[in-house]
Amino acid sequence: MAKTTGGKAMICPRKYKVVQRVLLLGGLFLWLFLVLVFLPLSERARELDTPLTVNWYKVQKTQLVEAGPNGINKTPLETRWRELNELAQRWQSFSNALTRRLALDKAATEKMRQPFLLVEYQNERQLKQEELQRICREKKVELAPAALSGYPDYSADLEHPELLWAHLSIVHHAMLQAINCGVTQLISTSVRTPRPLETSEPLKSKFLELPV
Repeated sequence: MAKTTGGKAMICPRKYKVVQRVLLLGGLFLWLFLVLVFLPLSERARELDTPLTVNWYKVQKTQLVEAGPNGINKTPLETRWRELNELAQRWQSFSNALTRRLALDKAATEKMRQPFLLVEYQNERQLKQEELQRICREKKVELAPAALSGYPDYSADLEHPELLWAHLSIVHHAMLQAINCGVTQLISTSVRTPRPLETSEPLKSKFLELPV
């Protein structure tokens, strides 16, 4: 119990020791909380904040966004986004044009899907040769016999004769493009046998190269 000495209250030694222990335990608890909880959480928060800070500095350096009294100015970022979108559209347009330019004509594609008929192919080959001769006469282009006879022809050792349709279409298109580019002579055409291209996945069907 508390005693008074000269009008002052005093705590008995037993209660004083209890208060001392409570304070010590409280201090120990706070120290453990600091070491085991607060400091690890603070370090983790710092680790999570570092990438965000670095990226924010990068964004500021590229001047995509600007911060001011009125908040963030997103106009540069939106401008860059529009530029990238326009670039993507131009690339898609170029890709589509290139695909159309390099694609086989529909007639050749359909013929490749059907059983190969030698007579039909020989007739088509002759028609394209006659068309080339006519265009060369009109454009005043000298056409050598080797260029005309270079159109792909059938042979019994062909493993995939249906590919002759694609080969014929490619060769004829190349000759016409050469004339459109302003050449004055067509000397020769070299056509080799289609050869397979190996792929990284052996179970998938192989591609075939058509050398011209």
